[in-house]
Amino acid sequence: MRPNHNIILTFLFITGVLLIGCTNKDFSDKTTAECKNTQNPQEKNYCYSKVAIAEQDISVCDLIPNVDDDKINTISEKSRYLPPPYLRATCLMEVAKLKRDIKICEMIEIEYFKDNCLTNIAIINQDVQICYKIKSEYEKDNCFDKIARLKLDSSICQKMVNTNNTHFCLKYVAINSKNADICEFITSQTFKDWCFLEVGQAKLDILICQRILDQGSKDNCLLSVSQSTTDLSICPNIIAEYPKNSCYQNIAKSKQDLSICENINETKSKSDCILNVAISKKDIAICKGVNLGERDYCIKEIAKLKNDFSICNTIEDQFYRDFCLQEVK
Repeated sequence: MRPNHNIILTFLFITGVLLIGCTNKDFSDKTTAECKNTQNPQEKNYCYSKVAIAEQDISVCDLIPNVDDDKINTISEKSRYLPPPYLRATCLMEVAKLKRDIKICEMIEIEYFKDNCLTNIAIINQDVQICYKIKSEYEKDNCFDKIARLKLDSSICQKMVNTNNTHFCLKYVAINSKNADICEFITSQTFKDWCFLEVGQAKLDILICQRILDQGSKDNCLLSVSQSTTDLSICPNIIAEYPKNSCYQNIAKSKQDLSICENINETKSKSDCILNVAISKKDIAICKGVNLGERDYCIKEIAKLKNDFSICNTIEDQFYRDFCLQEVK
């Protein structure tokens, strides 16, 4: 009977122990002889594990019983202890990590723990060759992924079995190395466009945005770059009306340049552009160019920014004027 890895993970999570479980007692300062004299068998095993890790001595891990899989007791929700085989495996895994020794990992009989042990050593040593020793495809991909991210090496991503894992790995390396050419290795067009978008945003490079095939994503990429660079020449390259208008609005507000709003054809968007410039410049004269329904709001916001209640008196609507006076005071 093979151990149920989901049960193992659930147990470790519930008890708050990721590798070596905990009890209410501290065995870190104990000796092997003192552990041996511990009456409670579960606490004795935990004592051995603590001493083994503290002394980096796998021979102490071997003192923990390694019963056959078919003799392992069912893990109850109330149990405070890992079954001895799992505890022995985690003991060896911790010592292996401390000593950076894959030979210790090979001594672990439970495949799940052995694979995790090998992953730990591979990551610590940044050694891809160790990943090949892992049997589980999931854990092997995890091993390649972690090292690829540490080394920002896209070639390691391409060693992975699961295609989606490869895509996420390549995207991470591309973004963090700011190298859009890595995105080309992604076979999914959706992931590839996503990759170009994030690299384009990171580098503020519209040429990378132009490599995106999906028009919506391309527009979003160009809009994002325009916001960061306030480069007005980017806006005409945006196809969809809403992001194009947003491009003009953002730059007009940033530059406090009312003339930029004239590039917008849609009435509501142009009015919003003028409103933003008016508030940014704190100029109530500009509010006259805003749609009638938003004109009073424009004046009110400027009155609040200037903390000048006299500006509220220029508001025509009585209700809105009182509201402005209340907010400013």
